[in-house]
Amino acid sequence: MGIKTKGEITFEKFCTDNGLSFEKIEEETTPTPDYLITVEGIKIYVEIKQIDEDKKFAPEGMLRTPGSHIRKKIEDKRTRNQMRVACNKGFSTILLVYNNLDTSQAFGTEQHDFRAGMYGELTIYFSKENNSMSKVYHGQNQVLRIDKNESFSAVGWLYTNQNGTGVHIYENTFAKYL
Repeated sequence: MGIKTKGEITFEKFCTDNGLSFEKIEEETTPTPDYLITVEGIKIYVEIKQIDEDKKFAPEGMLRTPGSHIRKKIEDKRTRNQMRVACNKGFSTILLVYNNLDTSQAFGTEQHDFRAGMYGELTIYFSKENNSMSKVYHGQNQVLRIDKNESFSAVGWLYTNQNGTGVHIYENTFAKYL
């Protein structure tokens, strides 16, 4: 077994602090998620990914595309394969993202980042022809939809703050298993 990431250590602490039964899955030649947890008798596979670097991150000013960090983790081929293996066996899956880049754990992992990363960036369409605009909708860069990445039951934010460890879960409305 390799060295655990800060995200994996945080996840194990979260499980222990909240009385969740978990087991670390040994890495195999075929892709598998990192953990199996049991919640009220239901088995859920969990993959932990963390954000470790971004050249655009700087204390004096930070520019980024909303959702880009989350989208990158969802689109990662290995991650998709890991989730697909568990989903094809009939299990729910959760991708948890830990922000190891930003000490405030906000750059790239705020609520709007998860929504934009999963369902696309918020967009309004303006029409010059009839002088109108659309309602706000999720536009470009959607990575979760019907027939795409349905093996992700949810994507979530794993974090640490002054109150301890926590998880915010964002359901994939297109998932095969919730």
